[in-house]
Amino acid sequence: PPHWLIRSGITLFFIFLLVLFWISSVIKYPEIVKVEVTLISENHEVFGYSYISILEVNKIEEGQDVNIKLDTHPFSEYGILKGTVRSISNTSKAQYIVKYDLPDGLKTSYGEEINYLPKMKGQAQVFTGEVPIFDRIFKNSFKKIR
Repeated sequence: PPHWLIRSGITLFFIFLLVLFWISSVIKYPEIVKVEVTLISENHEVFGYSYISILEVNKIEEGQDVNIKLDTHPFSEYGILKGTVRSISNTSKAQYIVKYDLPDGLKTSYGEEINYLPKMKGQAQVFTGEVPIFDRIFKNSFKKIR
């Protein structure tokens, strides 16, 4: 094959890589802390709480958004509960209690109203920030090199 064809193919390949790196540094990916959550009712108000280890609590702050998927109600059918981190408090153990407000109560993202059952369990996803996809993919690679 002619040399100009090889040279232009290599040039196009590197242009493609540069565009790919640029896109991966611009597009953000959410950082999430996943924990088990229990919903309880107190004075006709429903809120959630989780026990979180010291390693994970450093990422969580009051006011961060939380999505809760209930074990008893599949999220693909009922939707998720939206909330925010209300408070973070230390326990006597090496754990913290994180409480979540549910401003819409037990109304899901699909508009379904869920009946409260004592000590409902589920999975909470606390959104702690956003990271470029490039950082998420290559973070561990750069740590190994150092």
